[in-house]
Amino acid sequence: MTKICTKCKNELQATTEFFYKSGKSLQTKCKKCANIMQARWNEYSITHREEAKTRANTYYQDHKEGVKERQRIAYKKNPDKILSRNNEWRDNNQDSTILEYIRKHN
Repeated sequence: MTKICTKCKNELQATTEFFYKSGKSLQTKCKKCANIMQARWNEYSITHREEAKTRANTYYQDHKEGVKERQRIAYKKNPDKILSRNNEWRDNNQDSTILEYIRKHN
């Protein structure tokens, strides 16, 4: 059985040798095209990181109440998941947590 890549239009065997899996089926782009697209995305995200931070910060400032409400709802649905994620972050960032505490209390 064969499959046609939606990006390069090459007809390849419909196996995991040529296509990545997506759940129980195969993705629509061959591995070669998927890797090229991922590399481009990685390069783009590195070069535009500051723009993305600025955009996210602006959105948060403009929609602060809505963001906080979504966070409250998410916490109510998954308190254990969020607490474990926060604890993991705190454990992995002990130095910055201690420095922040010292700055606030001196």
